[in-house]
Amino acid sequence: MLIGVTIAGGQSTRMGLNKALLSGPGDVPLWKLAHAKLCAICELSAIALHDSQQAQALAIAASPDQPIIFDKLSDAGAISALHSACVFSRSHQADALLALPLDLPLLPSAWLSALVAALASNDSAYLGDSAEIQGQPLVAAFTMRGAEQALHLIEAGERSAFRLHRALGSQAVNASSLEISEADYARGLLNVNSPEDYARAQAHWQRAQGDPRG
Repeated sequence: MLIGVTIAGGQSTRMGLNKALLSGPGDVPLWKLAHAKLCAICELSAIALHDSQQAQALAIAASPDQPIIFDKLSDAGAISALHSACVFSRSHQADALLALPLDLPLLPSAWLSALVAALASNDSAYLGDSAEIQGQPLVAAFTMRGAEQALHLIEAGERSAFRLHRALGSQAVNASSLEISEADYARGLLNVNSPEDYARAQAHWQRAQGDPRG
């Protein structure tokens, strides 16, 4: 079983408000856009939030088809959601895990499928360039062996997602392996971290007038 986890519990410091409250085309919340992409690929998709108070503030309700998981580490920053996702996948006896932060609304679904496909030859993969140490390391896929290794490293104190992937020997899925241009790759990795980033994403949606799920 492939389990997907939408990472929706970030602090949103630069945005000035909770990014999970932001909407995409059709006023669909960004977390729902990300969740829909995972639901199309995974047998079970969960939503990772910081705590129950955030779930109440966002009016996100748990259900059998939409489990909610909360951070288990208080000092891990963004990587805490990845830790919780690995624990959740283990408890559900998954075969593999696919993680997607909510703040990458222009990321095509095909790239997620490419991450899963990379697990045929590696226990972990992420969107990025290992040579230049850039990309989005929280957009990642793991076999359960890779997830167990990630858990061990995080619980031993690792707090950098890039260092985590280097230690795991994760496969970097980049523009070359996706057979796309660097410009298209950069656009798909647009991270909505600030009001300016959100305005850029909105401008893209207005131009595209297409399916936001990619």
